[in-house]
Amino acid sequence: MKWLKLNLSICVLCLLISCSVDNSNGPAPDAEDPVLSISDSTFDFGEIQEGMVLNITNPGGGTLEWDIITNDDWIECRPNAGVTSEETDEVNVSVDRTGLYPADYTSEITFNSDAGDSINVSVSMTVPMYDPVLSVSDTSLDFGEEQERMTFRIANSGAGTLAWNITTDVDWLECTPITGLTNEEIDTVIVLVDREDLYADDYFGTITIDPNNGDNQHINVEMTIPLPDPAGVWYVENYVLNEDSYLTNATYVAPADGYIQVGLDLYDWPGHYAVEIMIMTYWNYYAFANGSNFTAWHKSVRTEGFRTLTSDTILKGENMRIVIDNSDLGWDTTDYDLMSDDAYFTAAAIFQAH
Repeated sequence: MKWLKLNLSICVLCLLISCSVDNSNGPAPDAEDPVLSISDSTFDFGEIQEGMVLNITNPGGGTLEWDIITNDDWIECRPNAGVTSEETDEVNVSVDRTGLYPADYTSEITFNSDAGDSINVSVSMTVPMYDPVLSVSDTSLDFGEEQERMTFRIANSGAGTLAWNITTDVDWLECTPITGLTNEEIDTVIVLVDREDLYADDYFGTITIDPNNGDNQHINVEMTIPLPDPAGVWYVENYVLNEDSYLTNATYVAPADGYIQVGLDLYDWPGHYAVEIMIMTYWNYYAFANGSNFTAWHKSVRTEGFRTLTSDTILKGENMRIVIDNSDLGWDTTDYDLMSDDAYFTAAAIFQAH
């Protein structure tokens, strides 16, 4: 009985030893396979973004070979193929909006690998609608009392081509050019004012710039026509005006609304009637000189001494004559007393605007 138990123990021991012996000629366990892994599943570039980065890794074993396929020309990946083991590889993904119509765009990037799997990454972007935008350098221009030329600038702060047109609301205001096309450059507009034939006053006008996109813009323009300084009209010194004669100046054109002021120094006057100062238009003077009916502003001077005489209002542009009359053509007549009635005087006349 003891012998039988001993034999069984020996047999079990031999079996255990046989099972634990390494068979070097048998197959080795399988190595871990490579696995494709992408860091992002979607990319949204919006309206502005142009480049992003994603990462490729191999969380498996061995070496992973991969390549990239883009479905649209506006997407680019660099690099578009590679080999990844334990490192992380970066891929730069960029979009190009050049030449594309304003719209929303979607596409896919496909990542293939020798591990037998592929991964799709969705890509989206927007091409915005950029319009031209009018930008004007000034909102007001003040020409003051003397300036006749100023400028302002037009720019396009948007995209595309800005077409513009300029108008003014007063005759004395002019712009050049009045139309134009502006892209990336800056255009200069010359503004001119014409002061000729304008009364002394403050003047206001508006320049309107009308673009092909967006609202009109306006520039307020102002200038001043000052009152002219007193202007010398006529001066006569130590003049002897014989009886039955008169003296007149050259025709004077009033530069503005105003009046003529005459200073008369009658220093030797034996007369027995009056010397008349008359201020009249040229056509009334023509009638006066030819003995016809006429109208005029007039004052009679009957005594020696200095006095200042001021006419009624004279309108801008009127052609005026001043007459110092010692004849019978005016309102006072000679007394025919056979005595010398020559008038000795010095006279000066100025024009003063209102």
